[in-house]
Amino acid sequence: MDSDVTTPPFHLDLQGRWFITRSNFPMWLTGKKTNPTFNYSTAVDRHGRPVLLDRVESLKRGAPDTIRGVDTPGDDEPGAFCWRGTGVLKLLTSRWRVLLLEDTRAEAFEARTGFAVLSPQRATRDRNDGAAPLQFLIVQFEKTLFTPAGYDVVCRRPVPDAALDAAIDEALLLLGVTASITPILQT
Repeated sequence: MDSDVTTPPFHLDLQGRWFITRSNFPMWLTGKKTNPTFNYSTAVDRHGRPVLLDRVESLKRGAPDTIRGVDTPGDDEPGAFCWRGTGVLKLLTSRWRVLLLEDTRAEAFEARTGFAVLSPQRATRDRNDGAAPLQFLIVQFEKTLFTPAGYDVVCRRPVPDAALDAAIDEALLLLGVTASITPILQT
């Protein structure tokens, strides 16, 4: 990564592996692809802008399957991105965002559940503020030519414990997500 470019703190929150533990995305619900994960690392694009390198890994009928892309931050809101595939998928794009809980509700949620949740303040904070690491995210995808709109819940652990599951349920309610979201078995 270029040392002249500052990586947004939110990108640092996203780095690493996230296990898809709930979804209403058809690709994860048919059973043909299992154990899905999002894997993010930070980079700088050819224009000098910070981006996320995005690797979606799963097992397709038992064999490893990978989809690669680059996530460019949206200008309209913290947590919004435009994904563009790489290689043969370079022509495909998708808009997605991490749902944010307003700052005061996020603070109350964290105090009540013990889990940090993304808020506008956290998405734009100083990276050295000592905030607790995020343990889950609720990701909303827009409809594309090939996929419906929907949601993924991603966690740092492949199998959330009861406390994390309860925190996710509460966050979905607070965010107004009413769509049916199915648990995804991670093995």
